[in-house]
Amino acid sequence: MKKYSYIAALIFLVLLQYSCTQGQHETVENEEENEVVTEAIFTPVQYKNAGIELGHIEYKNLRNVVKSNGYLEVPPQNKANVAPVMGGIIKEIYVLEGNYVKKGQLLAKMEHPDFIKLQEAYIKALADFDYLEKEYARQKELSVGNVNAEKILQQTESNYKAARGQVHSLEAQLKMFSLDIEEIANGHIIPFVPLNSPINGYVGHINASIGTYTEPNQPIFDIVDNRKVHVDLMVYEKDIYKVKPGQKVDFVLTNQGSEIIKGKIFGISKSFEDETKALVVHANIMGKSPELIPGMFVNALIETGSDSVPAVPVQAVINEAGKEYIFIKAANVEPSDENIVFKRVEIKTGLEDLGYVEILPLDNLPPDSEIAIKGTFYIHSVFKPGVDEE
Repeated sequence: MKKYSYIAALIFLVLLQYSCTQGQHETVENEEENEVVTEAIFTPVQYKNAGIELGHIEYKNLRNVVKSNGYLEVPPQNKANVAPVMGGIIKEIYVLEGNYVKKGQLLAKMEHPDFIKLQEAYIKALADFDYLEKEYARQKELSVGNVNAEKILQQTESNYKAARGQVHSLEAQLKMFSLDIEEIANGHIIPFVPLNSPINGYVGHINASIGTYTEPNQPIFDIVDNRKVHVDLMVYEKDIYKVKPGQKVDFVLTNQGSEIIKGKIFGISKSFEDETKALVVHANIMGKSPELIPGMFVNALIETGSDSVPAVPVQAVINEAGKEYIFIKAANVEPSDENIVFKRVEIKTGLEDLGYVEILPLDNLPPDSEIAIKGTFYIHSVFKPGVDEE
């Protein structure tokens, strides 16, 4: 009997010790769960791999603005269609779409029997004119001495002037084809008609191929000088009185990311667009980029006042459990420490536009604070969700 009592007591002690040990483990785990993470530390390698980028709190005019949209355009004098005056067959094409060409550069060659006939007519008219010019001079000399009748002189003068007009007319036609008048006048027939670029710019669409017949005035090449690209914005009647030349414009390409491009208004149209109550506002682009192509759509803010607010890129703000945060780069305790340290700062947000959002920090921040504007997801993953910093 005593033996059984001893065994029962031993079992009770073992269970009690296990229960205490388990309680200690649970206490440690709870303490770890309740530990507050106050900063995120990254080594230089981790910082680079996470794609973190730093920026500063900027001041943006998100209040006194007119919102607008539009597209990129070039002035009429900076775009051209190359079309033949007379129909013909394409013999050669020397450019590709996207090539940059200079004014007067040869784009293609055309040929047609009518081009040769035109040159033949010019050579004949030039010979007739040369003869009649000399005949007219001779008749004028004879009329001075009353050797011949006045009627003959008048007839010769009429023929001479008609021949001169025909020569000038054919010369004008040949110049329309960009043919060398002097070479043709010397009796050299040019078997093709060159199609040259009328402006500097980039080749757009090519609407022909070798061997095809092109109709008169049918565009074969589109040439656009993108260096003169500007923004055309649609501003509606209710806002037009706020917009004036000289005002600054911030815009982003609708489908090309969030990079803000600066501009300045230089002109406002004086008539409404068809079927809308909107005027076209023209704005120059400051610091043009070769990536800007006519036809791209834009969203824009026209600054009509100077009420700027602190703002950061939208991707710099993290939302969690109804609260909003940004991450401030903190100074290292040891100057030799190469690690990068971030602290989480709670904020409130306000107006948002063109990829920026107004921020209202709950605590004062140094004016030169560096903030994370990219890679904030990785920084946030270090902090435990739902726990406030002390």
